[in-house]
Amino acid sequence: MMSVHPKPAGRIILALALIGASFACSKESPEKKPEGKLTTVGQLDAAWQQKEISVCWEIASNETSNYRSKIRQTIQEKFAGFVITFRGFEVCSAADADIRVFIYDDAESKSSARYKAILATLEGEVPAMGRAGAQRQPSAGLGHPRVRELGRNIKGLEAGLILNRSFENAQPGFEELYRGFRPTGRENIALSVAMHEFGHALGLRHEDAHSQRTCDDYA
Repeated sequence: MMSVHPKPAGRIILALALIGASFACSKESPEKKPEGKLTTVGQLDAAWQQKEISVCWEIASNETSNYRSKIRQTIQEKFAGFVITFRGFEVCSAADADIRVFIYDDAESKSSARYKAILATLEGEVPAMGRAGAQRQPSAGLGHPRVRELGRNIKGLEAGLILNRSFENAQPGFEELYRGFRPTGRENIALSVAMHEFGHALGLRHEDAHSQRTCDDYA
């Protein structure tokens, strides 16, 4: 488990709750109480049919080198022993890969034609805060970490997985929350969010999307 300084721990927990949109219930809704334990929050038609999933970076600048290296290490360590493994983590080419990752807050690359072209494809596609697979709508928050499609539907999609180390232009409030962390807390939350989004890339949805959830609908 990644360590954090004690002081911002509460803010980190709050941030993870907000970013994941998987809120714990303050009370159970009797009409939604399941008879047995929840079995999965995966989406079957989004399940991968392969055991190795290749990952590539749309842009690999010097600025994001350390961040990319830590993501690769974190993902490969945390998913070690799983049936599905992630490999590659090189610069994307025309032919690859299964998951194409775009880092939004890459100041070094923002003036490049490649960055601008990717940004153009994302305009007007910011998902509503809430469930994975929510209806897309134009709004502030173009840089919010997310997957553009769930599970195997992301395969080969340009900028299919979007990450953001600093939550620049994320959904309202996230960037301000991030700035309140100490440096170690900032790194931890950025890596935790990357893990969360890779879970969506595998086909996992939020807990509140389960038909047997005990939580009230997320509004």
